[in-house]
Amino acid sequence: MEPECVEKWDAAALKELDDSAIQEKIDHEVHIRDGIMKLLAACHEEVQALETSKNLLTINARILALMGLLQRHRAKSVMRRKGSSSTAVSVDSDDDDAPCRAQLSLSDIRVPLMWSQEDHNKTKTEQHLYYVFCLLKLDGQVLDTALVETDESETDVSFDNVIVFDNVSHDFKLDIEIYYSVSAESAANRFSGVKRPLRRTGSGPELTKFILAGHTQLTVDHLNESVKSHDLKTGVVGASPLATTTEGSNMPQLALWGQICCRLAARPECVEAAQMSGFLDLQRRTGSQFSWCQLWCVLRHSTIKCWNRKEDCNNAEPVELIEIKPNMEIADTVSPTFQKRHILILTSVTPEKEPVLASNCEKEYGCWRDALRQAIRDVAAWKTACKQEMNIVYPSPKKIPSVETKTLYESVEVTLSCNVHDYLKRDAKRVPLEELKSIPADPVASVECTYDIWQRRVPQNRSFRKGGKKNAKTDENALNYESTI
Repeated sequence: MEPECVEKWDAAALKELDDSAIQEKIDHEVHIRDGIMKLLAACHEEVQALETSKNLLTINARILALMGLLQRHRAKSVMRRKGSSSTAVSVDSDDDDAPCRAQLSLSDIRVPLMWSQEDHNKTKTEQHLYYVFCLLKLDGQVLDTALVETDESETDVSFDNVIVFDNVSHDFKLDIEIYYSVSAESAANRFSGVKRPLRRTGSGPELTKFILAGHTQLTVDHLNESVKSHDLKTGVVGASPLATTTEGSNMPQLALWGQICCRLAARPECVEAAQMSGFLDLQRRTGSQFSWCQLWCVLRHSTIKCWNRKEDCNNAEPVELIEIKPNMEIADTVSPTFQKRHILILTSVTPEKEPVLASNCEKEYGCWRDALRQAIRDVAAWKTACKQEMNIVYPSPKKIPSVETKTLYESVEVTLSCNVHDYLKRDAKRVPLEELKSIPADPVASVECTYDIWQRRVPQNRSFRKGGKKNAKTDENALNYESTI
């Protein structure tokens, strides 16, 4: 099934803002909340109130997230003013030595349900109508999915939303919260198309209350190319401060299976393009003897691929593969032997042979050393995302239906039951287009066509519309198509 919408967000955008820019965003969200409150007061249908209440909950959670981000920014500013210069230097160095960022995709969200046999066998008039949506939080960004209807006859709730985050750090924490509300009506009129009126009190429309059904937190350890299930937690511990549960409420409980299924994929920057390429001397072992062989090496996707020639990298399999592992370290040295080669040794705790690389150029030696150290950091941080290539798939945008430009005269279909050859002999002036040359000469054939097939000409006499006399010659030799509509 093609997802209905794709949302793309920059996960690091809020972190890069200063205090004044964050405060402006908070004021903007507050104005939006005021507008939502006014819209809620004007709602007359239950579906309108549900959508408005969902947006209100999302806006409130977004304001709280921005306020927390602003508080952390101000706390860091105070620490920088009171702290020593060494603290600032350490922060900058950590940013320089950080692993690469990635593009994160969340899709195929599905929440399994576990109704009792009694609830599952209820009639539609006895079943409750539930409205469910998910709230997503990542690095200050707060998003929501579509609102989905369900009842006790269904076994899961599926969401078609696809959310893509850019510039995601390796230590991300994606919080998913599942909220639901119960309609005042039964599930009998779910597919009837009848718009349910909204219950109103003396002070205005009744505010729809959403209950927290479950929540979970996903990290880099949950990345996978396929759809996986993750355990859900119940209760408000670890959830948004706005969350409420069914305690003290008579609202029926959404029977969760206890898990949520989704596809969480990431594509680090180190996978997108080659990090380093060039000629290196690789140490090979033949029996008890070691020898050096110059190869064209490309560092990409946490692997060094080597070819005999540069031209072979596009159309041949590599002759050597050196896999970068998270527990590797680089031992670099300048050896006086081998014509003063600059040697890089990839040490590891495993008993495998340690790859030994060498470069004659000091500049390339430094570039390769930095690139290998960055690759080791990336593999240790992103884990399976560097080993398993995960696709960030965007569904093709839905085509907007083109506006119908044909007139009624061009679009009306007319069925002609006649002998085509006899008709052409009787009226030689009307010549069919090329499309009719392939029609078989069947005297009883029924030809279904539109006016585009025949050459159209304006009737010479329209007096019949005014009740005037008809031209006998025209009636005899010409067929007025307007009279057949």
